[in-house]
Amino acid sequence: MCLRDPQSPPRVSVIVPAYNAGQWLDRCLRSVLGQEYPSFEVVVVDDGSTDATPSIVAGYAARDGRVKVVRQPNGGLPSARRAGIEHAVGEWIQWLDADDELLPGALEALVARADATGADVVAAPFFWCYADGRRERSAALCFDRLSGTEYFGEILRGRGHWSVWSNFQRRELGLKYVGYFPEIVMGEDCLWMTQLLLNDPAVAALDRPVLNYFVYPTSVSRGGTSSRKKYRDLCFVHEFMRREMARRGLEAHFREELLVQDGQMLYHGLHWGGLSDNVAAGRRAYELLRERPDMSFVFTSRQLRFIAACSGWALRGRLKALFNRISGKTL
Repeated sequence: MCLRDPQSPPRVSVIVPAYNAGQWLDRCLRSVLGQEYPSFEVVVVDDGSTDATPSIVAGYAARDGRVKVVRQPNGGLPSARRAGIEHAVGEWIQWLDADDELLPGALEALVARADATGADVVAAPFFWCYADGRRERSAALCFDRLSGTEYFGEILRGRGHWSVWSNFQRRELGLKYVGYFPEIVMGEDCLWMTQLLLNDPAVAALDRPVLNYFVYPTSVSRGGTSSRKKYRDLCFVHEFMRREMARRGLEAHFREELLVQDGQMLYHGLHWGGLSDNVAAGRRAYELLRERPDMSFVFTSRQLRFIAACSGWALRGRLKALFNRISGKTL
């Protein structure tokens, strides 16, 4: 085991929010403590767990001085992340979900890339790991170094990831730029990265995966939270992102990318039952499609019908047709 000098602060803080994670926590912590990079701490935030999580964490903390435990009443993931970053002391933050694991050599590779490039954020690929044993590498990062705004555009185009745990970052950025949204259970990573990247830090890419991300049917994105709540959260995140871009004069620059985002929101509305709340996205899509009909491929035929209904003129036409049918008139 390679330990850092106890007289010097660690360069990296690995922050692990944990709520009833006893089933996976041992695997997670072993993957971190097995890293050969010498200068790190592990900050485990026990977010009011009622299972074996507290005893597992206490055992690790008693055996290894690099493990720091923060306990708090259950407040959700945004609250746990905020507590973690406030208790961390490292120059760099590596986020890690309690049911995932770092790959060997991950911290060493991330720090080396940060030092070599002078970047504030190091974006890294990862592996999707499924219950049936499948393991798939995430999308390749097709750049060497970008500004934060440029990397934000890469994420919007599907060539990067919102996940905070795939973006190694200076701790001071989170403390300085990232606000706290305690009620959000879906899309919190997008909120975090939007605030971080639109303040334009330097971003470098790493060409090797750094962690295994395990996909479970009970995760927030796949279950456990009502579809209505998930959709409401995504609507909030979508509008927040638009406001932040507009505040910085970037909305026109990313107009086509935002159209794709509108398409994704309409998809979620159709599947999660909140379509009536997303009329604004439909109207924006309609206005852009009037100028750029070639972008219609973004939407399904069902979504295009909804977009048409969201426009004032299209809606008048539909109401007129309905009135004519009721009154027995022909069109």
